[in-house]
Amino acid sequence: MTRGLSACGFELDHNGVLASEALWRMSTERWEQTFRDCLDSPDRSHLIRANVSFDFRQITGALDVTPPLVAVLRGAPGHPDLLRRLGRAAADFKPPLGFRGSLVVKGGDSPGIDLKQGGTIPIANLARFHALSNGITISATFDRLTAVAEVGKLDGETAAMFFSELLKRHAPIPIIGTNVTLEPAWLAAVSQSIGPTILAKSFVAVQPYAAPQGRAWEIFDDALLIAASDAPPGA
Repeated sequence: MTRGLSACGFELDHNGVLASEALWRMSTERWEQTFRDCLDSPDRSHLIRANVSFDFRQITGALDVTPPLVAVLRGAPGHPDLLRRLGRAAADFKPPLGFRGSLVVKGGDSPGIDLKQGGTIPIANLARFHALSNGITISATFDRLTAVAEVGKLDGETAAMFFSELLKRHAPIPIIGTNVTLEPAWLAAVSQSIGPTILAKSFVAVQPYAAPQGRAWEIFDDALLIAASDAPPGA
């Protein structure tokens, strides 16, 4: 398979994630054990394995290994150490922005902006973290984001862990909630994690007047996220 892909012009993975490597070509039983090991012992090696293998999907047809692996992934919310490390990976990225917010273009023989490294990978990491935190086993990033939006929340412990990791790497960012009523457990956990002062300055709750779906919700969501400088006069 690897030789066939190479002959078709596909560049082989530089990190060795290939069908020709025994580490990525295993029986159902060994894959199940590997997934369990990633949940139970999320060291650096297992975290790398999780970031790749937890996104598995078939190209076409049925995949008999799917049901047992999905069953293992459903247990991810019960493994806080794994979730903490995934949250750290999701927060541990530096966008390609300069001091004044301008895009930084890399030099060399092929100058430009790496949209994968600086754009899509952080989004994929964030989607993986939120999905597994909620026991969502869908693999595709867009579908994960859609499913997480339908679930609508992180529990207090997971939210506290993620905001804490994010704060270690970035200045406080706005936290926008779409419900003006906070659960006491969520409030206590996040407040203890990042401090009540930062939470009070960063958190804004807005109660939507339209159901969180359909065109009405999309208009509300776009308006909610619009930059202040782009807002129309009087808004």
